[in-house]
Amino acid sequence: MDLSYVKEIFDPIYGFIKLTQDEIDIIDKLIFQRLHNINQLGTLHMVFPTARNTRFSHSLGVLAVTSKIIDNFKKLPISGSKSIDKFEMSEKDQKLIRSAALLHDIGHLPYSHCTEIVIEDYFKKKYPNIKIKKKFHEWLSGEIVKKTDIYNPKDQNPKIIEQDRENISQIIQGTSGFPLLNQILHSELDADRMDYLVRDSFSTGVSFGQIDIDQILRKLFIKERSSTLKPLSDNIIVYSTKAINAIDNFYFARMFMFNSVYFHKVKCYFDFLLSESYRIMINSDSLNVIEASLPLKPDIILSPIINEKKLDSEQSQGFFELWHMLDDYYIWNCMRNCWHELKKLSSEEINSDLKLLNSYLDLLFRRKKSELIWEINRLKSIPENNEKEKKVLDSILETVFGDLESWIKNDLSESYESPLIVLNNKVDAPLSNIKMEDPEDPNEYQGELILFHDPETDQFHYLNNVQSSINFQTNKSEFHIFRVFCPDKECKDELYTKINSKYNELVDSYMEENSNTVSE
Repeated sequence: MDLSYVKEIFDPIYGFIKLTQDEIDIIDKLIFQRLHNINQLGTLHMVFPTARNTRFSHSLGVLAVTSKIIDNFKKLPISGSKSIDKFEMSEKDQKLIRSAALLHDIGHLPYSHCTEIVIEDYFKKKYPNIKIKKKFHEWLSGEIVKKTDIYNPKDQNPKIIEQDRENISQIIQGTSGFPLLNQILHSELDADRMDYLVRDSFSTGVSFGQIDIDQILRKLFIKERSSTLKPLSDNIIVYSTKAINAIDNFYFARMFMFNSVYFHKVKCYFDFLLSESYRIMINSDSLNVIEASLPLKPDIILSPIINEKKLDSEQSQGFFELWHMLDDYYIWNCMRNCWHELKKLSSEEINSDLKLLNSYLDLLFRRKKSELIWEINRLKSIPENNEKEKKVLDSILETVFGDLESWIKNDLSESYESPLIVLNNKVDAPLSNIKMEDPEDPNEYQGELILFHDPETDQFHYLNNVQSSINFQTNKSEFHIFRVFCPDKECKDELYTKINSKYNELVDSYMEENSNTVSE
């Protein structure tokens, strides 16, 4: 069923994006306009100067891809039949999933993921009784939708609006009882991932992030679940095996973007400086001398939606005004003010926290690139048949890097005046390492995995079990990147020798401890 569109917004990726009046009302709200001031890619613009795309344009992009997905809905043909019928999604479901697509990042924090982990840690300490199972920004987005009037269609029954808010919140958090709606925003090939790949590739100028969305969606079908397969009696998305090449390209584009762009060494370095500066500013109790320049504590801004009580229109507006303030410009200005205030202090007034904060901010604002002292960028292979060996190798790698990071921060750094910066990043493989045997088993099915249909055999498979896929040979691996930076170039050779020696010592020790386990 077609919706009633009243306006179009032009996007450089997809052309004109059609909008309903309810969607325009959401976009016009102060809280959504805030997304203009949230960088999609953190500090990546310090490496790729044009990487300035925002959560606002990305949210519109996810809406556009969601619309494309719905337009490509087709019923999976019955075995032997060449007839393909369009699958009609109800107007109600279209409104829900489109609203969820538009609002899925409404809870994103300044500089996107840069400050998210800092605020999440702060939040968990402040509110230990609140359990968050999903990513923090997804949980926050869902709570904002559920407890405010950001979604408030005109001329609708208040009880229906409240139920719709609950449904949209669940779709955003990936907990909806309808797998089809979850898959559109929460799967290994969802509207969110498809948009950020092409949009980030466009803004950075890095060509290998480009994917053929239209070719992928042409082979998309809806498989109607048998009512006997409880609880998954709903419809789900499947792809024809004819889309294998296009989807393989999607996975490798994503992997290359993560390894070369999202985890670029300079970008990770500046992300660290920004996030750790912010961590000190909101957590330290010894910054009284620059208190006037410090940002508001996150709980002051978030407190209105922490309570179970839903906000009325006036309370929602008050929260929107507070939340609108917490953007990239606010954090950057607070940091800059702190940096200038720190320069006015005497050496007697500078304590350890102020000294470290000043070091980080000086490196950040002067764009001083520290020396990369030591780096390991390795592909960790996961054996297919020996589960015991897999666990041992996983344990060794995780433990070695964890112990090395602790040793550098707690022991080695004490011997040097300049701060040692450790970045311990893990980049997941293109596919999950979950091995699913029977796609027809509702106890095994997980909506995040892509399900394929082979029209020749009328069989269903997960991508990591499709032998014609390049991913079949590569999905059981992951990148682990460990980097150490230091602003003092004169210490480079000495630090490299010490860190490399410690790394080899740890590897030898753990390999010896686990040699019997592997050989058994």
